[in-house]
Amino acid sequence: MNQKNNFKNNLSNSNFIRLLQNFTKKEIAEFMNFISSPFFNNQKTLIRLFSEIKKYYPNFTDKKFTKELLFDSVNPGKIYNDTVFRKYISNLMKLTEDYLIVKENLNNEERKNLSLLNQLERKNLFPFFNKIINRNNGESSNAVKHRISSETFYYCHFKEELKSNLAIRSNNLHLLKPSLVSSQKYLLLYLLLTSVVNGNMLMVNRNSFKEQKNNKMVEDFFDYFDMINYLEMSGQLNEHEKLFIELCRNDIVLLKNPYNINVIKMMKNNILGLTEYLDKNLLYVFFSHLNIYYLINISGGKPELNIDLLDNYKLMLKMELYFYEGVRYINFSEYKTILLLALRLKEYKWSLEFIDRFKNHHAAEMKQDIYNFSLAFLNFEEGKFDESLKHLSEIKINDLIFKLDCDVLKLLVYYELNYFDSANSLLDSFKYFVKKNTILSDNAKKIQFDFIKYFKEALKYKISGSISDYDYDRLKKELSEKTTLKRKSWFLEKLKSLYDSQK
Repeated sequence: MNQKNNFKNNLSNSNFIRLLQNFTKKEIAEFMNFISSPFFNNQKTLIRLFSEIKKYYPNFTDKKFTKELLFDSVNPGKIYNDTVFRKYISNLMKLTEDYLIVKENLNNEERKNLSLLNQLERKNLFPFFNKIINRNNGESSNAVKHRISSETFYYCHFKEELKSNLAIRSNNLHLLKPSLVSSQKYLLLYLLLTSVVNGNMLMVNRNSFKEQKNNKMVEDFFDYFDMINYLEMSGQLNEHEKLFIELCRNDIVLLKNPYNINVIKMMKNNILGLTEYLDKNLLYVFFSHLNIYYLINISGGKPELNIDLLDNYKLMLKMELYFYEGVRYINFSEYKTILLLALRLKEYKWSLEFIDRFKNHHAAEMKQDIYNFSLAFLNFEEGKFDESLKHLSEIKINDLIFKLDCDVLKLLVYYELNYFDSANSLLDSFKYFVKKNTILSDNAKKIQFDFIKYFKEALKYKISGSISDYDYDRLKKELSEKTTLKRKSWFLEKLKSLYDSQK
């Protein structure tokens, strides 16, 4: 029995089964058809084996889901051979990879057209090549079908390269110059987009995590290469590309100086003006950049921007920017930012709807922990401290960001419930954890240490039950001047409440 359980557990934890758990029902059916095609698979045993495996979708936790029983279902009467079975699974894994490659290429019109043009050019089928080019040009006026994606400029560059090759091979050298000029333009547009995206991600990463060395190669790129001015001077841009260039220009300005509110407003207008021309992925990317600049300004002492920031996130949700190819997904860091922002603005009903909307769309191994995390914060803001502590106690994951946020919230709950010994004990371990951490940047550590410092003072005064006029005025002034302090409003509120209770 133990041996069978080990078989089952090993199979359930295999990469192949983990991959299948993330397939939709439609994809499971498509994959069945895929491996049944002799063009992709000529091993009938694999077809029979997958027919058995898919019966256990989506959880694959049934007691009968063992290697031995699956092996017996395709090889009745034969003794189980682990080497052979592993080969079956390995071959199925390779087929799933092939299926995903085919699916991705079939769903990507730009990639599909480019692959076709590449084959036609290699086979010297010039009339067919030109027919596809003309068809694509005729469809290019359809803005919805031809939205700009993260790959558009790269594929356009490659397409112009193929046209150049065709002009040379067909002895039409008079057609060479337009293709070469367009190829250069698209290559620069792709480089511009990639550099803007990478620069923003590196800026965020540098503020959160410690770097081995100070390397600003991507950010410094814009100081050395003025691609935007070059592209504008070329006279080769269409109207949509000009709008895109303006969006990138404002993003670069904010990358260097994120505190320019006027440029932030201009960037938002740029994005809204391009909603019909950028695909969902790029709209999400530039909205994310915009929201980062909002967050930087809010942490820098402009809390009035909180409402605008939440409106941005609500618009992104309305535009289904967290819904891609039939799957709803949001990374935890952004999910947490949206939730805590809504709670800070006391939008509790909307927050609960937001939690419920995404509770089944996080990574499987984090799903329940994120749900408990969310309810812990919601209950705390609603004053249900015991309920908040209950959800905190049910969180199992030990991720760095999870731990920092949960420990901070737990300290606040202990304060509210007068669990002074627990608060002091956690405060000591929390301080030690932050001090010894080698991943957090110095700035991120300072934010944690500032919270620890002022929480320790707040706890001291609550335990004593009193605070002098001098200490109250001193602390109030210090707290008011802190722009990046975690839970700044909470500290000011508790300080005032304690001071007023003495009158």
